[in-house]
Amino acid sequence: MRKRKLISSGKPVSLLRWHERLAWAKSLLILVHVGIYSNAILA
Repeated sequence: MRKRKLISSGKPVSLLRWHERLAWAKSLLILVHVGIYSNAILA
């Protein structure tokens, strides 16, 4: 990303860790969302 001039500031390691945490949070939100809806359909 830095080679392509898309990122001009920040540490790549911290950006990668931040990106990884956001990805985990989003996937957990999706799983909770699907669980609530599937429970509502089955009940």
